[in-house]
Amino acid sequence: MKKHFALFYARGPNWLPGKPLPDQPLRDHLNYMRTLKSDGIVKMGGPFEDGSGGLGVVEADAVEDVHELIDRDPAIRSGVLTVEFFAWDRIV
Repeated sequence: MKKHFALFYARGPNWLPGKPLPDQPLRDHLNYMRTLKSDGIVKMGGPFEDGSGGLGVVEADAVEDVHELIDRDPAIRSGVLTVEFFAWDRIV
């Protein structure tokens, strides 16, 4: 049975100071998330309105699968974003 995981993204060490979200090098991250969405892995996601980070909800078989998804994320690899995730018991 698949599990849900909540991914909390924050600005990483290579975030461009003083640049708004649209000017950050996140195009590859967005394309990656869109691919995962079309594959049925990402259920929802997006930035927080205050620009402090973002949230993604993914469905995976195991924690190891989430680690693999994160390790392939271009924004994590480049240090533009960091991420912390938690297993989430979806009720509704």
